[in-house]
Amino acid sequence: MNINQSDGGLFGSNKIEIRGASTLGKNNQPIYVVDGIILDNAQNDKEGDWDANNSDYGNELKNLNPADFESVSVLKGAAATALYGSRGLNGVVVITTKSGKGSKGYGVTFTQTIGCDWKINSPKFQNL
Repeated sequence: MNINQSDGGLFGSNKIEIRGASTLGKNNQPIYVVDGIILDNAQNDKEGDWDANNSDYGNELKNLNPADFESVSVLKGAAATALYGSRGLNGVVVITTKSGKGSKGYGVTFTQTIGCDWKINSPKFQNL
């Protein structure tokens, strides 16, 4: 599996290929099946990376929260096409999310991530 982020920065599209390119076209991304629903992970009209005139605003994969995943399976080849037909030509990523049935009470969880940066040393500038 080859996972790359486009040059769109933090919010750019993710480009995933399972065992190399399956077609000569520009769309070699697998389909994503989240709890039995096929997720359209298409990029914008262009290739999604390394294009000077490209406006990359990301694709649907960036909206998924990995903390909600219970299991992730990757299918390629005959298994993918047998289950999903020609749409599974480039592979299938099957994601099962947590059900929340086993929690007592409201079942609300809260997570937070904080990042801090400190400057250790400054370069010496020539002011004269």
